[in-house]
Amino acid sequence: MDDWAEQLEQLGTPERMQLVQGMLRGMGYVVIEASEGDARPWLERVAAPASGGDDAPRLVVGLARDVDSETDLAELEAFAAGRRPGDRGMYVSPGGFSGEARDRAAELSVPVMLLELVDLAERLRQHWAALDPDTQALLQG
Repeated sequence: MDDWAEQLEQLGTPERMQLVQGMLRGMGYVVIEASEGDARPWLERVAAPASGGDDAPRLVVGLARDVDSETDLAELEAFAAGRRPGDRGMYVSPGGFSGEARDRAAELSVPVMLLELVDLAERLRQHWAALDPDTQALLQG
């Protein structure tokens, strides 16, 4: 695991979500919906391109609340269920993913990109220059 992934591992779920939201902003998205207080096993943000209209494809991002367990296929299926046509998904799981979840993620009703902490760290590196100072401070801190 690289240094950034190790730092991500030390953060709490709220701080990881702040990083994800900052990454989305750096990628040119705005968060249009947020859910936290429900019983689902993930925190969720729905984002749309900042330059898009009502028909722009949404990116639905889930962050697993359980940092110690692998995310399984059933959790991913629940995450993908009920989405709009054209939506895309991204799911961040600090505990990783089961083999079946990895094998089937692209075949769900909404294709879901799977990110473990090393993948999230790489995405943050790719978009570093576009991240706001508050987001950068979470990793420099």
